[in-house]
Amino acid sequence: MSNFNTLISKMLKSAESSLLQRYCLLLWDSCYALKKGVLEEATAQDKKQVKCLILGAQHYQEEVMDYPISRYRDLVKVLKLEQTNSLRPFLFQIQAFNGKARQVKKAYYSDTLLAENIIRPNLVIPESWIIASSLKNKTIQYQQNNRKYICVPNNYKNTVIELNGLLTNREDAYIALVVPQSVECIENDESWLIKELFNGKNIASLWQLILGLYVNYSKQSKQTDWRAFFAGSSIVLVIYLIVISLFLNNSVASLRAESDSLNAQLSPLLDLISQTNESKSRAEKFSGLYQVKGWELTDWQSIAPLFTQGIKLININFLPTGKIALKMRSTSLSSSDVLALLLAQQNVAKADFSGIIQKKANYQDFTIIVELASLQEKTQEVAHD
Repeated sequence: MSNFNTLISKMLKSAESSLLQRYCLLLWDSCYALKKGVLEEATAQDKKQVKCLILGAQHYQEEVMDYPISRYRDLVKVLKLEQTNSLRPFLFQIQAFNGKARQVKKAYYSDTLLAENIIRPNLVIPESWIIASSLKNKTIQYQQNNRKYICVPNNYKNTVIELNGLLTNREDAYIALVVPQSVECIENDESWLIKELFNGKNIASLWQLILGLYVNYSKQSKQTDWRAFFAGSSIVLVIYLIVISLFLNNSVASLRAESDSLNAQLSPLLDLISQTNESKSRAEKFSGLYQVKGWELTDWQSIAPLFTQGIKLININFLPTGKIALKMRSTSLSSSDVLALLLAQQNVAKADFSGIIQKKANYQDFTIIVELASLQEKTQEVAHD
């Protein structure tokens, strides 16, 4: 009897392997088929007969939404209607009704992805959904084509996140996925991942999700037509706006001439601002701005020591009162230190903050109003007269 059971088990495994090899493909950087336990790039024949496509995590983005609909069938109808009108195709899985709503997890992918890879599968399954279905009280860190991911159980909002950019370790990924740090994480390599994905039992366990994994190509073609319509409409709108813009430009010729004159006066200042002001040598060039007429810039030498490495002058605004508003970004000193440095200058009469000080991790943005001593002296002379 045991020999008979063993024989049946081997026959079932052989049939499973044959079906997966013939009808199932994996899409990572390219399309792959599993042949004799080894991933091989899919041939044209493989792509032609594919029925089920496993979608690599780099090809989709998950989104979770709550729908206040209790009946499963009604929600499926709503989601199918959304798929018809969505600019990007998506797959979905529906969670149980919690008394108020049903949570729906969607996986959006590019509308050109299947066509670019010359495949037309009936079912598309996100790889993390296969892995997540077998997880309970643990997470999995795995590697796929030099990409590292962490996959978590289905009861969390998102099932997968890539360890890349700012998210470089498990702790950061857990925070982003809202997973307690105490949850165990098991590391596995690519060979483990391939076995999990091409596992008939794992794929069959997703049978309840089949309505959300089915690809309707007739609906996708309608979406493409709508995008073409919107693209054409956008071109017409842009042309219309260009014509209107040309008409308005011709009607304000006198204002443009006045603007050009003003820009000519400001050009020395704007040129210096655009050079980022990262060194004292650049800051000393500001001392020559007192020659610009109309702004009463008399002593830029007093401010020059401010622009040391790490302090950038973003913008200058000359106020009607004769005072000067300096918008700065500091990566080396605190805003209060910069203010103290300004007040220590001999030719600065007054200086104080204006507006909010924006403090970031690596820099601070702030505005300081400066009154030069020369301006204060002129004000006193006018009052005395």
